[in-house]
Order: sequence, then C-alpha cells, then structure tokens
Amino acid sequence: MAIHHEVGEPVNDGEREALRLLRDGLPESWHVVSNFSVVQGARPFECDAVVFSPEGWAYLIEIKAWAGRIRGNDSQWELPPLIGSEVSYRPNPVQTTEQKARVLHSVLREDTPELKKVFVHPLVVLVSETPPELTGRCWRDPLSSVRCL
Repeated sequence: MAIHHEVGEPVNDGEREALRLLRDGLPESWHVVSNFSVVQGARPFECDAVVFSPEGWAYLIEIKAWAGRIRGNDSQWELPPLIGSEVSYRPNPVQTTEQKARVLHSVLREDTPELKKVFVHPLVVLVSETPPELTGRCWRDPLSSVRCL
C-alpha cells in the first residue's frame, strides 16, 4: 500500500475511488499526494494527485469522474447530458494536464534540489464504466495520457 499524503479533500466520489485505488494498488515505496495546488508566478494550478515512484518518476494525475459515453479529439471532448438532451463540450483535459506537469516539474526543480531530476508524466484518469471514444494524439500514442478505471 502506497503512502498517501492528503493535502485537501477529494471533490467527488470519483476522485475518492481513484485515490483509494492508487493508495491500495501501489507498493509501499510509492507516495501519493492528493488535492494540492502548485503556484507559478501568480497563477495557481489545482492538481488532483501526483504519484512518486522510488525510481525518480512522478505521474501528475487529473481525475475526471464523467459518466456515460465521452467522445472527443485533441481539442475538445463531448460529454453526455446530465439533464435533458443537450450535450456539453469541454476542452480536452490532456493539454491542461501536460501544462500542469511542466509547471510541477519546474517548481520541484526550483524549490527542492533533490527532486530536480524527477521526470513528471501527465496522466488523465477517467472514472467511468463506459470507455471513451477518443481520436487523435491523446489516444493513439503508446504512452497515451488517458487511462480508464
């Protein structure tokens, strides 16, 4: 079981479930830090979780608890309606997660010299029973930034 450092509270049941799976599924030598912010300049970046491996890798994880069939491409994702028949569109979360990973890497490198060699990989986790229908780089890449629970 990984060591879980909870900075803030999860915002929904999907985050709670994903964090529980990370904590319970990773070895005890790993660390999970959840619900924290990283500030670069005057801009805060809210982060759902970062997982540190003992080998010097970190995974910045953006957790999305979106129900139903999600369709999308490299620029936007279509979410099924919560009420009524109107779908909603959201920006593809992969780009934002990639930006947050770069910011986190920069902050770690500047603030904690011991962590300057840590590589931070972005990862979007969809907490859904329905696999998404995604096209583009975020889905085809063998090191895809999207995973489903």
